[in-house]
Amino acid sequence: MMYNNSCMFDEAERRREREELKKEVAQYVINHIKATVDISEVLLEIEELRKAIESLGK
Repeated sequence: MMYNNSCMFDEAERRREREELKKEVAQYVINHIKATVDISEVLLEIEELRKAIESLGK
């Protein structure tokens, strides 16, 4: 009986740890995607500024 309870507890703990890991990985991926999008937007703005500066010299 104690062995079964111990196995059930261990399984529940492993399941909880897996769920926590999934949440952490998902948050990391979401943050990374957001940072990539932010960088892309910044690069587009820089390119627009570069073009505007070049047009001033013409």
